[in-house]
Amino acid sequence: MEYKAYTHLFNDVYSNVLQLSENPSQFAEYLTLQIRELIGTRTVIIAVKTETDIPKVLSVYPERRKDWANQSSILQLAELSFGFENIQYCEKEKCEGNIVSLLQNLEIEKAIVIPLITGDRVVGSILLLDIMDLFGKESVIDLLSQLSGVFALVIRNAHLYHDMENLVELRTLELKNQNTKLVKREEELQAANEEYEVLNEELNENINKSEEINRQLNEAQLRADKSELQARDILQTTMDGFWIVDNDGNFTEVNEVACKMLGYSKDEMLRMKVSDIEVIENAEKSKKTNSKITKNR
Repeated sequence: MEYKAYTHLFNDVYSNVLQLSENPSQFAEYLTLQIRELIGTRTVIIAVKTETDIPKVLSVYPERRKDWANQSSILQLAELSFGFENIQYCEKEKCEGNIVSLLQNLEIEKAIVIPLITGDRVVGSILLLDIMDLFGKESVIDLLSQLSGVFALVIRNAHLYHDMENLVELRTLELKNQNTKLVKREEELQAANEEYEVLNEELNENINKSEEINRQLNEAQLRADKSELQARDILQTTMDGFWIVDNDGNFTEVNEVACKMLGYSKDEMLRMKVSDIEVIENAEKSKKTNSKITKNR
């Protein structure tokens, strides 16, 4: 009768576990709650074996004992359980070695440790700590042994799913940070582009102004060249003798009439000074004459 009752209860657990295998993140919470109710234990802990063989707590019931479940003695007990081949029933007064000292540290009298093995690989363990009701212990352990393989498969999936969730969360955070940097970079580029457009407009305005100034300078140069040509034409065609001198009295331009009047060629005149032909004047008078000429220009 006892065995049949436990068989019915565990068949119900087995059925729900299979359904939850498609939602492994919910499996650990369901399993810890059900086992705690069925076997009469104060705390149920599901631990998984990481790639570095260090145990990690996947689920705790009741949840208020989560911090307590992460203490070193619990993790050491889980690590020891990874070496078990079968379910172990542990009593502080009967066990030996490290398990006794760990139970003493935890102030626990009785515990059941269920290694979770799939194939030849240990994926974790279930720790039933501080057992209150030992009625039907053998039937419970036998049925747990039958279900442990199923538990191992689902726990493995739950662990993988949990790691995948963490990886997706981490990747999402990385992408979010990258997107934030890209948005910031885009804003910087937009600001730089706007600044470039302003500078480009100013440059175009300055180029236009420069072109206008060059145009005006060219026009002024053309007018000056034209005036100079006209002045030279007038100078060369007049009937009188004309010449142009600089501030030092040097001839800078003479017409043919002046050259004939003075008896010099144009090349000779352009190498001479006014004082060279005004021989009747002394140097001081020549300087004054040149000053008057300069003022009248």
